[in-house]
This record gives sequence, structure tokens and C-alpha cells, in this order.
Amino acid sequence: MLGVTGAPKLHITVTPSQVDTSLFAYLYSVDAFGTGELLTHKPYTLRNAVPGAPRTLDIELEATSWEIPAGRKLVLVVDTVDPRYAGASRLGGNVVFSSPVSSPSTLTVPLR
Repeated sequence: MLGVTGAPKLHITVTPSQVDTSLFAYLYSVDAFGTGELLTHKPYTLRNAVPGAPRTLDIELEATSWEIPAGRKLVLVVDTVDPRYAGASRLGGNVVFSSPVSSPSTLTVPLR
């Protein structure tokens, strides 16, 4: 069993196609059949971005305390729409994710 306790941190580079874009990061524990349990999440709105210009973001997900059984995987999902939230993303926009050598994308998960 593996314990996750605290706030996972996400460091990513995104290139939005719109000035204002909402991102929703989710961290799941997924079993061998693909069934996931949501461990934590975080909405984030990027405002006043230059469309087509990369931006590096540091997003701290909500703190959690979770026991993950052996054999499960941690899966990170980042989306631009979540019906539970009023987002700034408009229909037709997109976001490109990258991991430049100068600032590689990382997910830091506090384990115990």
C-alpha cells in the first residue's frame, strides 16, 4: 500500500489558443481494469495569455490523504472543460502541452 498525503504539485508548459483559458487538473488512482478513483483536483484559469505563446504554470492540487493499494497507477488528466465549474475557455479553443528541456513538466506527489 502506498500513501499519498499532502498537495501534489504540477509544473507544466502550455500554449493556449485563447487569451483566457481554464484548465482542470485531476489526479486519479486507476486499477488494472481502467476504473479510476479521483484523489484530488484543481481548477486553474490562465488569464491575459498571448495566444500561441508558451506559458509555464505551477499548479498546486488540493491536499489529500489517500491509501493506494498495490497494483494501481497514478494518472494525471488535464482538461479545458468541467461542467462543475464556470470556466473561461470558449468553444473552439485548444491548448498544446509541452515539456521544454529548460523547464521540463513534472508532477510531484507527496508520498509516505
